[in-house]
Amino acid sequence: MQTESTPETRAGAKENPSAATRDAGLKDRFALALFCLAFAFNLFVVLRWAGQPLLDQHNFRQTQTAISCFWMARTSGPMNWVDYETPVLGSPWQIPLEFPLFQWLVTAVHLVTNLPLDPLGRCLSALLFYAILWPVAMLLRDYGCNRRCFHLAAGLLLLSPLYVYWSRAFLIESTALLFSFLFLAWFRRYLLTQRLGYIGLTTVAGTLALLVKVTTFLPFAAAAGLMFAVDATERKAWRRPRHALRVYLPLFIGATISAACLEAWLRHAAQVTASSYLASPLIPARLHGWLYGTLAQRLSIDFWGETLWKRAISETIGARLLLLVGLLALFRLGLRGCRLPAILVGLFLLPLLTFTNLHIVHNYYLYANGVFLVLAFALLLYRLSSESSFVLFALLCSAAVFAEVHSFVRTYLPSVREDFTGAPLLQTAQFIRDHTPQDSVLFVVGCDWNPAVPYYCQRRSVCMPGWATPNQIESVLQAPEGLCSSKPLAGVVEFANGFEQGRTGAWRSFVSALAQTNLTGRFGPYRF
Repeated sequence: MQTESTPETRAGAKENPSAATRDAGLKDRFALALFCLAFAFNLFVVLRWAGQPLLDQHNFRQTQTAISCFWMARTSGPMNWVDYETPVLGSPWQIPLEFPLFQWLVTAVHLVTNLPLDPLGRCLSALLFYAILWPVAMLLRDYGCNRRCFHLAAGLLLLSPLYVYWSRAFLIESTALLFSFLFLAWFRRYLLTQRLGYIGLTTVAGTLALLVKVTTFLPFAAAAGLMFAVDATERKAWRRPRHALRVYLPLFIGATISAACLEAWLRHAAQVTASSYLASPLIPARLHGWLYGTLAQRLSIDFWGETLWKRAISETIGARLLLLVGLLALFRLGLRGCRLPAILVGLFLLPLLTFTNLHIVHNYYLYANGVFLVLAFALLLYRLSSESSFVLFALLCSAAVFAEVHSFVRTYLPSVREDFTGAPLLQTAQFIRDHTPQDSVLFVVGCDWNPAVPYYCQRRSVCMPGWATPNQIESVLQAPEGLCSSKPLAGVVEFANGFEQGRTGAWRSFVSALAQTNLTGRFGPYRF
């Protein structure tokens, strides 16, 4: 990117050109220093605690991704990598909840390097997050922003508590966000250049983003729609229908291809998942209530006060008081100068108001849209820098950095630094690996369908999920070999403090049959 002239250099050029240039240079170097320090801080957190077991926040979801990689590395054939195993609900072991692009990457590197899965998945997730800075730079440049704006945006993104923590998690979030940003950047490039090569790139990136995680793609699809509407309005497309057809038809063809690929994958995934005796509630068509939530949730004080105001904003930009910068910008820049930041705030709110229940339950879902709030804040700082002195600019940036670091230390650092050495789950897993055949199956009770125990035991399992009906419970307990796929049942792992399935007589009889004389290992709340 080339450094462009800024309003302060143009405004002061006639009166004191050297002072205006020097002031702009100081701001540019300050923004560059902020970016370098932010990157160093983020990289330090990733590498320093890369070896932490996947037992920190949302270990349910992290180990779900990791266990798929573990078993993918132990199977061969292309279909075994497409219909990959997540062996926690019995045979058949496949429940393809997502297109496994990130899992393929982790497994491939694991097979080539033989690196342990936990640190490998964490580091590759962070690497994909760093790659997001490239399409962010493309978009900012195409909207006329210079290097200072990019350094501010990238620095604040790298320091955001949300992105420091969840970018190092063994999750697909950074993969979906990267391809969503690539889609948007290349979509914008096509509108500017009308080069058909960008259509191919846009279609590939959009398709992969949709397949990996469709919920992440929502605000980017909305942003592309706004870009299209603005472009069509500026070109007065209705006056030149032939020209508009030539320009916009390739976009609609690409969108159709992406939608068709998504539909094909969802149909296939639903068919595979439906073949599992216990996994039928995970079919996407049956998850609408879980995904979208209710109108009562959207109107509730808890959602607006706790989820949005207290959690989402503070975990994204550090401190809610920094929103006062927006009021200062509105006062200094006017409505026109704040128009693009306001659109970015709207894109931030869109997934919260669409997938409300997901955002209430899972704080990491904010990963998909928190970036828009960070970019809005960075853009306001950038535009204020053109209207203010270096001292005020430096104070505002320092306050933003302090707020983000302080919020990270308060909300996420304890989880990052938590020491799981000697954790009962890991002790249980080691004991089971030492005392059971490698190709055996475990029956796991009390953990719902959390994959943490099966993952660290490195055994396929039959977990009893919370949604299991009394008839399903009795059927499984009467003939567990039906879900073991002719593999030996090595034993039962019971989590005494966890989920209880006491709704049937068969279950109560089963639990009472787990006599102390059959106990071979006990570690904290876990018994084998």
